[in-house]
Amino acid sequence: MLETTEIDVVCIGIPNYLHAKVTADAANAKKNIIIEKPLCTTLEEADQMIDVCKQNNVKLCYAETLVFTLK
Repeated sequence: MLETTEIDVVCIGIPNYLHAKVTADAANAKKNIIIEKPLCTTLEEADQMIDVCKQNNVKLCYAETLVFTLK
């Protein structure tokens, strides 16, 4: 999937501990990324994910499924 030129964005909805690795793979393949919460499991992983996306000039979008709540 990451090798095809017809795909320019991937949506990552996998177990949390895999988010950083798959984000790096997608960014290195020049794919923009939409990732479901949580972004990752550690601050270090978050920094690495942001850096690899910047290096590859791709967008990293964090998808929050619950934006507003009523009390």
